[in-house]
Amino acid sequence: MFSHAKPHTYSPDYVDFLNWLSGWLFSSGNVLTDVVLQVLWFLVTVTVVKWYFDRQEELRWLPAKQNLYVQLFITSTGIVDGLTKSARWEEPHPGVFIPKGEWEMIWYRFGQASLNTFSMQDFYSMLTESMNKADFENVAKTYVERPELLEAHQDQLRRALGPWSDVFLGRDPELNRLVNDLDKRLSETAAKFKFYGRGSDTLEQVGVSLHILSHSAYALSSWLANHAERGR
Repeated sequence: MFSHAKPHTYSPDYVDFLNWLSGWLFSSGNVLTDVVLQVLWFLVTVTVVKWYFDRQEELRWLPAKQNLYVQLFITSTGIVDGLTKSARWEEPHPGVFIPKGEWEMIWYRFGQASLNTFSMQDFYSMLTESMNKADFENVAKTYVERPELLEAHQDQLRRALGPWSDVFLGRDPELNRLVNDLDKRLSETAAKFKFYGRGSDTLEQVGVSLHILSHSAYALSSWLANHAERGR
Protein backbone atom coordinates (compact mmCIF):
# COMPACT_ATOMS: atom_id res chain seq x y z
CA MET A 1 0.00 0.00 0.00
CA PHE A 2 2.79 2.38 0.95
CA SER A 3 5.98 2.75 -1.16
CA HIS A 4 9.35 3.00 0.54
CA ALA A 5 10.56 6.57 1.03
CA LYS A 6 13.79 7.68 -0.61
CA PRO A 7 16.76 8.18 1.75
CA HIS A 8 16.89 11.68 3.11
CA THR A 9 20.23 12.25 1.34
CA TYR A 10 18.75 11.52 -2.05
CA SER A 11 18.44 14.59 -4.21
CA PRO A 12 17.40 13.60 -7.74
CA ASP A 13 17.50 17.09 -9.18
CA TYR A 14 21.07 17.76 -7.96
CA VAL A 15 22.47 14.37 -8.99
CA ASP A 16 20.75 14.39 -12.35
CA PHE A 17 22.01 17.90 -13.01
CA LEU A 18 25.64 16.95 -12.26
CA ASN A 19 25.40 13.89 -14.48
CA TRP A 20 23.99 15.97 -17.28
CA LEU A 21 26.58 18.77 -16.83
CA SER A 22 29.57 16.41 -16.80
CA GLY A 23 28.27 14.59 -19.86
CA TRP A 24 27.71 17.86 -21.69
CA LEU A 25 31.08 19.37 -20.80
CA PHE A 26 33.13 16.37 -21.82
CA SER A 27 31.15 15.36 -24.85
CA SER A 28 33.07 15.56 -28.09
CA GLY A 29 32.67 18.72 -30.07
CA ASN A 30 31.53 20.87 -27.15
CA VAL A 31 32.84 24.43 -27.64
CA LEU A 32 32.96 25.25 -23.93
CA THR A 33 34.98 22.12 -23.24
CA ASP A 34 37.50 23.07 -25.89
CA VAL A 35 37.83 26.57 -24.42
CA VAL A 36 38.27 25.25 -20.85
CA LEU A 37 40.91 22.76 -21.95
CA GLN A 38 42.78 25.41 -23.92
CA VAL A 39 42.78 27.75 -20.94
CA LEU A 40 44.01 24.98 -18.63
CA TRP A 41 46.74 24.03 -21.11
CA PHE A 42 47.80 27.68 -21.39
CA LEU A 43 48.00 28.07 -17.60
CA VAL A 44 49.99 24.87 -17.20
CA THR A 45 52.35 25.82 -20.03
CA VAL A 46 52.95 29.33 -18.63
CA THR A 47 53.59 27.93 -15.15
CA VAL A 48 56.05 25.31 -16.36
CA VAL A 49 57.88 27.69 -18.69
CA LYS A 50 58.14 30.34 -15.95
CA TRP A 51 59.48 27.75 -13.49
CA TYR A 52 62.04 26.58 -16.06
CA PHE A 53 63.37 30.04 -16.85
CA ASP A 54 63.37 31.05 -13.17
CA ARG A 55 65.37 27.92 -12.41
CA GLN A 56 67.83 28.64 -15.23
CA GLU A 57 68.25 32.19 -13.97
CA GLU A 58 68.88 30.92 -10.44
CA LEU A 59 71.50 28.45 -11.68
CA ARG A 60 73.17 31.18 -13.73
CA TRP A 61 73.59 33.38 -10.66
CA LEU A 62 74.35 30.52 -8.24
CA PRO A 63 78.19 30.73 -8.42
CA ALA A 64 78.11 34.48 -7.71
CA LYS A 65 75.67 33.95 -4.86
CA GLN A 66 77.80 31.21 -3.31
CA ASN A 67 80.89 33.39 -3.64
CA LEU A 68 79.10 36.20 -1.79
CA TYR A 69 78.12 33.79 0.98
CA VAL A 70 81.72 32.53 1.28
CA GLN A 71 83.16 36.03 1.52
CA LEU A 72 80.57 37.15 4.07
CA PHE A 73 81.14 33.99 6.09
CA ILE A 74 84.91 34.55 6.13
CA THR A 75 84.36 38.17 7.19
CA SER A 76 81.81 37.54 9.95
CA THR A 77 83.51 34.47 11.45
CA GLY A 78 86.83 36.31 11.29
CA ILE A 79 85.40 39.10 13.43
CA VAL A 80 84.00 36.68 16.02
CA ASP A 81 87.22 34.67 15.98
CA GLY A 82 89.36 37.76 16.54
CA LEU A 83 87.21 39.05 19.39
CA THR A 84 86.99 35.76 21.28
CA LYS A 85 90.61 34.59 21.26
CA SER A 86 90.86 35.14 25.00
CA ALA A 87 88.02 32.63 25.41
CA ARG A 88 90.14 29.93 23.74
CA TRP A 89 93.63 30.75 24.93
CA GLU A 90 95.21 31.85 28.15
CA GLU A 91 98.65 33.45 28.40
CA PRO A 92 100.27 32.57 31.73
CA HIS A 93 103.54 34.09 30.53
CA PRO A 94 104.26 36.53 27.72
CA GLY A 95 104.27 34.61 24.43
CA VAL A 96 103.13 31.36 26.06
CA PHE A 97 99.59 30.32 25.09
CA ILE A 98 97.65 27.40 26.53
CA PRO A 99 94.32 26.32 24.99
CA LYS A 100 91.22 26.55 27.15
CA GLY A 101 88.95 23.54 26.73
CA GLU A 102 88.11 21.68 23.54
CA TRP A 103 86.25 23.30 20.68
CA GLU A 104 84.47 21.55 17.83
CA MET A 105 85.57 22.34 14.29
CA ILE A 106 83.06 22.13 11.42
CA TRP A 107 83.45 22.18 7.64
CA TYR A 108 80.99 24.57 5.99
CA ARG A 109 80.56 24.21 2.26
CA PHE A 110 79.21 26.83 -0.15
CA GLY A 111 79.24 25.33 -3.62
CA GLN A 112 82.86 24.48 -4.47
CA ALA A 113 84.33 26.32 -1.48
CA SER A 114 84.74 24.65 1.92
CA LEU A 115 85.71 26.49 5.10
CA ASN A 116 86.78 24.97 8.39
CA THR A 117 85.97 26.91 11.55
CA PHE A 118 84.38 26.58 14.96
CA SER A 119 80.81 25.37 15.23
CA MET A 120 78.22 28.10 15.66
CA GLN A 121 77.28 26.58 19.01
CA ASP A 122 80.86 26.96 20.26
CA PHE A 123 81.07 30.50 18.93
CA TYR A 124 77.88 31.32 20.85
CA SER A 125 79.30 29.69 23.98
CA MET A 126 82.45 31.79 23.68
CA LEU A 127 80.41 35.00 23.44
CA THR A 128 77.85 34.30 26.16
CA GLU A 129 79.70 32.09 28.66
CA SER A 130 83.46 32.42 28.24
CA MET A 131 83.74 36.16 27.56
CA ASN A 132 82.90 38.71 30.24
CA LYS A 133 83.07 42.49 30.55
CA ALA A 134 86.74 42.47 31.59
CA ASP A 135 87.63 40.23 28.64
CA PHE A 136 86.09 42.65 26.15
CA GLU A 137 87.89 45.55 27.81
CA ASN A 138 91.17 43.68 27.32
CA VAL A 139 90.25 43.08 23.68
CA ALA A 140 89.46 46.78 23.40
CA LYS A 141 92.99 47.63 24.58
CA THR A 142 94.43 45.50 21.79
CA TYR A 143 92.18 47.01 19.14
CA VAL A 144 92.84 50.56 20.34
CA GLU A 145 96.59 49.93 20.17
CA ARG A 146 96.20 48.30 16.74
CA PRO A 147 93.45 50.19 14.86
CA GLU A 148 94.41 48.35 11.66
CA LEU A 149 92.61 45.26 13.03
CA LEU A 150 89.21 46.93 12.85
CA GLU A 151 90.07 48.62 9.57
CA ALA A 152 90.87 45.19 8.13
CA HIS A 153 87.38 43.95 9.10
CA GLN A 154 85.77 46.97 7.44
CA ASP A 155 87.80 46.55 4.26
CA GLN A 156 87.03 42.84 4.13
CA LEU A 157 83.29 43.49 4.39
CA ARG A 158 83.46 46.03 1.56
CA ARG A 159 85.36 43.57 -0.63
CA ALA A 160 82.94 40.78 0.28
CA LEU A 161 79.94 42.79 -0.89
CA GLY A 162 81.42 43.57 -4.29
CA PRO A 163 79.50 44.91 -7.31
CA TRP A 164 76.75 42.23 -7.44
CA SER A 165 75.74 42.03 -3.79
CA ASP A 166 72.68 44.27 -4.23
CA VAL A 167 71.15 41.64 -6.54
CA PHE A 168 71.13 39.02 -3.78
CA LEU A 169 70.58 41.29 -0.80
CA GLY A 170 67.53 42.74 -2.51
CA ARG A 171 66.06 39.25 -2.85
CA ASP A 172 66.65 38.30 0.78
CA PRO A 173 65.50 40.91 3.32
CA GLU A 174 66.88 39.01 6.32
CA LEU A 175 70.38 38.70 4.85
CA ASN A 176 70.21 42.35 3.85
CA ARG A 177 69.27 43.31 7.42
CA LEU A 178 72.11 41.28 8.95
CA VAL A 179 74.73 42.69 6.57
CA ASN A 180 73.56 46.26 7.13
CA ASP A 181 73.60 45.74 10.89
CA LEU A 182 77.17 44.43 10.80
CA ASP A 183 78.26 47.37 8.65
CA LYS A 184 76.57 49.74 11.10
CA ARG A 185 78.24 48.14 14.14
CA LEU A 186 81.65 48.33 12.49
CA SER A 187 81.15 52.04 11.78
CA GLU A 188 79.95 52.70 15.34
CA THR A 189 82.93 50.86 16.81
CA ALA A 190 85.32 52.77 14.54
CA ALA A 191 83.78 56.01 15.85
CA LYS A 192 84.38 54.83 19.44
CA PHE A 193 88.04 54.26 18.59
CA LYS A 194 88.29 57.68 17.01
CA PHE A 195 87.08 59.49 20.11
CA TYR A 196 88.71 57.18 22.65
CA GLY A 197 91.25 59.04 24.76
CA ARG A 198 89.68 62.41 24.08
CA GLY A 199 87.49 62.24 27.15
CA SER A 200 84.25 61.33 25.36
CA ASP A 201 84.63 57.53 25.32
CA THR A 202 86.16 55.21 27.91
CA LEU A 203 87.77 51.84 27.43
CA GLU A 204 84.66 50.30 28.98
CA GLN A 205 82.47 51.90 26.31
CA VAL A 206 84.78 50.63 23.57
CA GLY A 207 84.54 47.16 25.10
CA VAL A 208 80.74 47.35 25.07
CA SER A 209 80.82 48.40 21.43
CA LEU A 210 83.05 45.41 20.58
CA HIS A 211 80.67 43.13 22.46
CA ILE A 212 77.73 44.37 20.39
CA LEU A 213 79.82 44.03 17.22
CA SER A 214 80.69 40.41 18.06
CA HIS A 215 77.02 39.47 18.43
CA SER A 216 76.15 41.17 15.14
CA ALA A 217 78.93 39.23 13.39
CA TYR A 218 77.76 36.01 15.06
CA ALA A 219 74.16 36.57 13.86
CA LEU A 220 75.36 36.86 10.25
CA SER A 221 77.69 33.85 10.61
CA SER A 222 74.88 31.74 12.03
CA TRP A 223 72.49 32.68 9.20
CA LEU A 224 75.10 31.79 6.58
CA ALA A 225 75.97 28.53 8.37
CA ASN A 226 72.31 27.52 8.13
CA HIS A 227 72.53 27.97 4.34
CA ALA A 228 75.66 25.83 3.95
CA GLU A 229 76.32 22.13 3.75
CA ARG A 230 78.32 20.99 6.74
CA GLY A 231 80.41 18.12 7.99
CA ARG A 232 83.02 17.28 10.59
